[in-house]
Amino acid sequence: MTIFDDAAIKQFANFGENFLLKDDCDILRDTEGTLDAMGGSTHTWPVVATVKSDVADWKPPSEEYVIAHQVVGKVLKKVKLPLGTVVLKSDHLAIKGITYKVIEAIPISSYSVFTEVITIITTLGV
Repeated sequence: MTIFDDAAIKQFANFGENFLLKDDCDILRDTEGTLDAMGGSTHTWPVVATVKSDVADWKPPSEEYVIAHQVVGKVLKKVKLPLGTVVLKSDHLAIKGITYKVIEAIPISSYSVFTEVITIITTLGV
């Protein structure tokens, strides 16, 4: 027995989009260019969609690594997008001048009102 029908969940999703998702998000998808003389190719990251989003810290705590005798962290962020937004694990998201690499999509359940992905900040020059 369901507590909310599909129409009610859609209403919740619409409310959530209008209330919480305030920042524009460009979804960038890797496109491999033509091969050069050495057999390599140039990758470009064209925008495939622009949607509203929200970025928040995600737990568990950040992973830490020691590089060149310095502790460096990898900050994990959860990005909420409108329900039904297609995001691939190989995509990047550009939000407010910061580029995030998609690590994992959180599976959508019957009561989901957002599409959610786990990301890390990347230094991709886009």
